[in-house]
Amino acid sequence: MTDPSRDDGKPRPGEVALSWWRALQGRDESHPRPDRASLARLRRCRQPLDVIDVAAYYGLLRRHGVAASGREADRLAVVAAVLAHVREHRGDKKVARQIGPTAAEADDGVMSEARFRRLLRVQGDDELLRAMVRLVKMLKGEVNVADLADGILRWNESTRRRWAFAYFDAEGAAPAGAARPQSTSPN
Repeated sequence: MTDPSRDDGKPRPGEVALSWWRALQGRDESHPRPDRASLARLRRCRQPLDVIDVAAYYGLLRRHGVAASGREADRLAVVAAVLAHVREHRGDKKVARQIGPTAAEADDGVMSEARFRRLLRVQGDDELLRAMVRLVKMLKGEVNVADLADGILRWNESTRRRWAFAYFDAEGAAPAGAARPQSTSPN
């Protein structure tokens, strides 16, 4: 998978997913109408394998330049199923910051600290898909699409660490490499 911090002029994987999501939602000049059938089918997917019979998924694979098999294709299946639940792109905040408390010591996050700890322990793609759909629903479908897609595609220790610092609004205290610049894509 490509490094999200690269500076070679190519869009980040999350930005590619955002472009695909906009087209699927009918918010793209070349796709002025939503693909309601694909969105409905993707929303019904309960595991990554369910996604392989939805044509829109293959559009996401093509945009990412990924073959239809392997680890990357499996993660993109999770991305496709989860993004189908997103209603509005909210590029002003990272996903983990959206669900976190207003202050580090506050107890007012959209997602409780206990549930967030469970999210950070998610391992497999099936579990990741369920957890991320739950997260999108908690945010009432208003999510930073690019950040969510990047998080799913790179769900590993580094991503978990970055999300933890963002959740507690402590990115300034993050060790080098734990945080990266936020996507600034407009709606």
